[in-house]
Amino acid sequence: MVLLFLFEINKFESPDMKNEVKTIICQRIRKLRKCKGLSQQETADLLNMSQSAYSDLETGKTAIDIEKLSRIAEVFQYLLTQLIAPPPMRFKTAKT
Repeated sequence: MVLLFLFEINKFESPDMKNEVKTIICQRIRKLRKCKGLSQQETADLLNMSQSAYSDLETGKTAIDIEKLSRIAEVFQYLLTQLIAPPPMRFKTAKT
């Protein structure tokens, strides 16, 4: 399911939707880190990476592969599927 979802992200025709999914995942990672009371440096140490590399992941400057996502989920004691779940559908309402 996880790999299927990641494959589906790459099939989005709209770059905006692809960026929105990436942004939501990055926001979730940041929120989880803050909820755990960890600094970027502390989180980077747990992930065996530099603080700047972690910051780039959290801000979306660099891509997050499935292995990194899996490790991040493990560190935060969070399910990978929750971390990458697609955003809720939004519908535009018609103006009457």
